[in-house]
Amino acid sequence: MNLPAINQRVKDIVHLYANGSDKKFSELLELSNSQKFNRIFNVDSRNNKIPLPTSETLIAIANKFSDIDLEWLLTGKGEMIKKEEIEFSSGTIEIIKQQLQTINSQQRTIEELIKKIPVSIAGIA
Repeated sequence: MNLPAINQRVKDIVHLYANGSDKKFSELLELSNSQKFNRIFNVDSRNNKIPLPTSETLIAIANKFSDIDLEWLLTGKGEMIKKEEIEFSSGTIEIIKQQLQTINSQQRTIEELIKKIPVSIAGIA
């Protein structure tokens, strides 16, 4: 029997953060019962179905792993790991540009100095 999609997404997270160990993952989430967590990956013999993750489990994942995209976890849309966008102020961008110009200038100076080193000395290094 195939895992429900949300269970498979939880299993993917278990593989990422606990090398596939349900017990270790339960400990990371500080869940009181690792066996209860493990049930979401196995058929329940009482009804022949695989139980869905509890809200407690989903909330624990959301609280513990802030890099997990919750829309992906709940719906499967998007990517597992959030893509962070970094925003810089215009002042920060100017500083970065100036630093890059300085680095480029230093690189050119180094290249010019290397050209001036006599061949006999350069061969020693």
